[in-house]
Amino acid sequence: MASNENNLSNEMGHQDNPLSDSEPENPSLEEIEENSSITEEKLINEEYKIWKKNSPFLYDLLITHALEWPSLTVQWFPDIER
Repeated sequence: MASNENNLSNEMGHQDNPLSDSEPENPSLEEIEENSSITEEKLINEEYKIWKKNSPFLYDLLITHALEWPSLTVQWFPDIER
């Protein structure tokens, strides 16, 4: 009886290995960390490009803005959290 079941499962293409080649494997912790570091680098590069594009306008604003009273310091607003 058991041999008939084995023959039937072999004929139907069942394998002893539950994971077939067509199923994707779960990413390892190293791959996840690598992907997150790449994503973080892309985000930093994108923010740098935005800063580099806008910084001449910012400095121009600081230079051309007339203050009522001379000041030696400038206070920036806090960063926007996204």
